[in-house]
Amino acid sequence: MSESQYDYRHIRLKKRPLTVSKKTYTITKSTLHFHDAHEILIIEQGQYKIYSPQLVYEGEGPCIVFFRLGTYHGAVRSNCETLPYVFHVMNFRQRVLDGMPGHPICADKCFDASTIVIPIDNDTLQLFLPMLDRLEALSDYTYETPMPPLMNGYFAAILNYIYELIKENKSISFDGEGDEENYISKVIKETLEAINRGENVTVSALAGRFHVSGTKLSRDFGKITGISIKQMIDTLRLERIKRLLRDGKSNIEVSELCGFSNSDYLIQFFNKHMNMSPGEYRRQKAQKPVN
Repeated sequence: MSESQYDYRHIRLKKRPLTVSKKTYTITKSTLHFHDAHEILIIEQGQYKIYSPQLVYEGEGPCIVFFRLGTYHGAVRSNCETLPYVFHVMNFRQRVLDGMPGHPICADKCFDASTIVIPIDNDTLQLFLPMLDRLEALSDYTYETPMPPLMNGYFAAILNYIYELIKENKSISFDGEGDEENYISKVIKETLEAINRGENVTVSALAGRFHVSGTKLSRDFGKITGISIKQMIDTLRLERIKRLLRDGKSNIEVSELCGFSNSDYLIQFFNKHMNMSPGEYRRQKAQKPVN
């Protein structure tokens, strides 16, 4: 898709574990992207093409789409000038699911595939809209997990409604198992998880995990995303470093949590990408008032 470009998304606004927002677009444009959170799109109206990362679905009207954490994805809007594209987007971290009372089975079933598309009618859409509006209002004031019981209730209700649609065979699942290029989404997911575990991720190590050469992995990754895999690794690592520094972690602590052998390498890496030291960044963020 020529109108797409690489875009790293990280859910970090006010450190909220879950974000919900309603958006309306009247311009035909979109980007493929990935982030370290699961995503649910609930489309009210419009024409669209769903990519994950290849074109997997094309439709018009109400629809629900799941994108599993790390999936390289996008929804391309069409003819927005004639018919505005209206949708709700929900991003939530894995710890939101893990922190739910009883960890409902429906939560796992909803993510059996990397992408799930569920076309719905307007009556079904109307069941979701009041819950989405309420969840959006609650998410504006929720910063940590576990979430408040009322918020958990609305979130669980949405997942259960969607799970019922999946059980009724109204969904279309895509996992890319047979497509050579689609393993890149799994590479992204593995990279996200490894960096969050504090590992020193390298191209050669990733290539070994997926039983391909470093050259092939780099070539396939560049073909799908338009950037180098080294750039992705550095971007994800930098975001984790910045998050830990904003939390007040010392250079030594950040080094240990981000896979650096010592703090000198951390300082060198951070200076290269941010043109300032980790200490300067930490002090800069500490001086800003908390929203």
